[in-house]
Amino acid sequence: MRAAVTSVVAALALVGACGGEANPPGESGGLTTSPPPASPSEGEEVLVRGTVQTGVEPDCLVLITPGREYLLLDAPQVEVGKRYLVRGKLRPGAATTCMQGTPMTVLRADPL
Repeated sequence: MRAAVTSVVAALALVGACGGEANPPGESGGLTTSPPPASPSEGEEVLVRGTVQTGVEPDCLVLITPGREYLLLDAPQVEVGKRYLVRGKLRPGAATTCMQGTPMTVLRADPL
């Protein structure tokens, strides 16, 4: 009888240990309730400032801004390393070989 009681107590202890919270209150887990970052919309017109850099692939120009990179499509003469105020239309679904930044058709690029 004593062995049966010991087995039951051990089983209850194991079950009780499994029922606790994965993360005690106040501790962060891997799950978040914040909304995902806004993704760019096709054809959305934007006005951004940044520095033009060469992309990782040949013949690609990227505008580097705080928080986002834009792949410059149909860009007028812009110089690598210079800062610009760029007005353009986003083309996130555009197929390119550049593999970097959100594609943007440049409407205007003014040096800063």
